[in-house]
Amino acid sequence: MAAVERIVPGTFSKVPGGYEQKVDERTKIFVPDMCAASFIPETGELHGHAPDYDALEAAKAPAVQADKPGEYAYYYETQHAPTGCDFSADLAYYGKHYFLRPLRDGLPRLHGRGITYDEDVIRLRKEFQSRGFMVGSVVVTHYNGQSSADAFRQKLARIGITTYVHYIIDGYPTNVDLIDSDEGFGKNDYVVTSRPLVIVTAPGPGSGKMAVCLSQLYNEHKRGIEAGYAKFETFPVWSLPLKHPVNIAYEAATADLNDVNMIDPFHLEAYGKTAINYNRDIEIFPVLNALFEGIYGESPYKSPTDMGVNMVGFCISDDEACCEASRDEIIRRYFYALNRMACGDCNDNEVNKIALLLKQAKIDLSYRRPVKAARDRAERSGVPCSAIELADGTIITAESSTLLGPSAALILNAIKHLAGIDHSVKLIPQEMIEPIQHTKICHLRSINPRLHTDEVLVALSVLSTTNDDCLHALECLPQLYGCQVHSTVMLGEVDHKIFKKLGVGLTCDPVRKV
Repeated sequence: MAAVERIVPGTFSKVPGGYEQKVDERTKIFVPDMCAASFIPETGELHGHAPDYDALEAAKAPAVQADKPGEYAYYYETQHAPTGCDFSADLAYYGKHYFLRPLRDGLPRLHGRGITYDEDVIRLRKEFQSRGFMVGSVVVTHYNGQSSADAFRQKLARIGITTYVHYIIDGYPTNVDLIDSDEGFGKNDYVVTSRPLVIVTAPGPGSGKMAVCLSQLYNEHKRGIEAGYAKFETFPVWSLPLKHPVNIAYEAATADLNDVNMIDPFHLEAYGKTAINYNRDIEIFPVLNALFEGIYGESPYKSPTDMGVNMVGFCISDDEACCEASRDEIIRRYFYALNRMACGDCNDNEVNKIALLLKQAKIDLSYRRPVKAARDRAERSGVPCSAIELADGTIITAESSTLLGPSAALILNAIKHLAGIDHSVKLIPQEMIEPIQHTKICHLRSINPRLHTDEVLVALSVLSTTNDDCLHALECLPQLYGCQVHSTVMLGEVDHKIFKKLGVGLTCDPVRKV
C-alpha cells in the first residue's frame, strides 16, 4: 500500500516493543515498533506510516463483482464495504487472514478452502465431543483487539464455550528474551485446565498451536506446575527413508506451504541416527530450545524429532500398498495444483514443485491408468470424457452427451458393469431425463442441461422401486469405494462432492467445461 510519513500527535517515550504516550493516570496510547517510521528521543516526536490517499485513489482498481474466491480491491479509506457491494473483506478471528463476508441474505460464503476458521472451530468441537472428548476452551491467538475476534468470543460465550486470548509478541519467535518474560508469554491469558493430559489442536497450519503450548508451559511453570510438551506429527514419517513415497506424498500435499522434508541434523548429531523431519521444525528448533532453557533451565529435547510422537512407520503391514497409494496421491495433488492454477488460486511454483516430486518418485501421469483411458476416448470422440479404474483393474470410460455429463455417464456405466447389466440397457429412459432438464433450464435457470451425478442417482432411486436393474445397480455403489477416476475437464462442485462421498479418488485435467 502506498504510504507517507506523518507525525503522531503527542509526546512518546520508548518502551519494550514500541512507543508509549501517557494520556492520564488510567489511559496510555501504545504504538508498536512495526507501525513507527522514525522517533526522536530528545523531543519524544514519533512519526508513523499513513496511507497516501492521492496515490491510492490513482491506483485504485476498477470495481468488480466478487462472485468467487479470489483477491478483490478493498476500500482502505472507509474501512467498510462501499454502497452497492455484496461482500466485505473481514479479518479472521485469529488475526492474520481475511475472508469475504456476504452483506445480505442469499449470497454464498466466499473463502479459500471451503470453510472459515471460526466455523471449523465450532465444527471440530462438536466432532470431538461426539467422540467422548471434553473440549475445555478456545484460545484466540494473534489477538490485537480485532472487532471480529471480539464478536467470535461473544458467539462462543453464548454457546457456553470459555475463551482465552494470546497476544501478538513483537519479534516472535526469535526475540527469546521478550518472549520468555512477563511482557511476552506472561502477558497471555493462563488457560485453566482440569485434566492431566491436554490436547491442543486447530483447523489448520499457522494458527498458533505450538505458541499456545509454549505459553502454557511458561505460565504453568510460574505457578509451580512442571508441565511437559510433545507434538503429534503424522508426517513426514521420521522412521521411513527421506525419499520413501509416503514422505514424498506429504511434500506434495503441503506444496502450497512449501514444506521440504529433510534429515534432522540435530537428531543425527545427538544420537548418530537418521530421522526425517521438515524444514519449519528444523529451522525453529534452536529458538524452541532456547525457550525451553529459559523456562526450565534446560531443554528436555535434543532434536525436533524428539518432540514428536509418531509410530506410523512401525504400523505398516504392506509397504507396497502404501507406496502405491502414495504415488496415486502425488499425482492427485499434481492435478489439484493444476486446477488451482487454472482458476487463478495459485501460481506455477506449486505445480513445478510437485512436478519435481513426481520425478523423485520415478513416476509420470501414465502411472494413473484412468488418465490415459479418459484422454484416449476424448481424442476419439472430441467431447469431454472420464474413466474409472475398478478394484479388479477394469477400466470403464464414458463421454458427455446431450443428456448426461461425463461423470454422471461414468457412474452409470460403472455400476451397470458391476451389476452385470448389458451396456446397451438404458437404466434411465430419455423421457424421464428430458422433464428434469426442462426444470433445470426453465425454472432453476441452469445453463447446463446435462444431469449431474446426484441427479442421476436420485432418478435411479425413484426407478428402483419398479425396476430391478436400477435396484441392483444402486446396490453396487459401495463397490466404487477406493476406485480412481479421471475427467478430461474440470468438474463442478456437485460432482466433486458426490465422488468424495462415494470414496472415489478424482483428478481432472485443467480444462474448463464449455
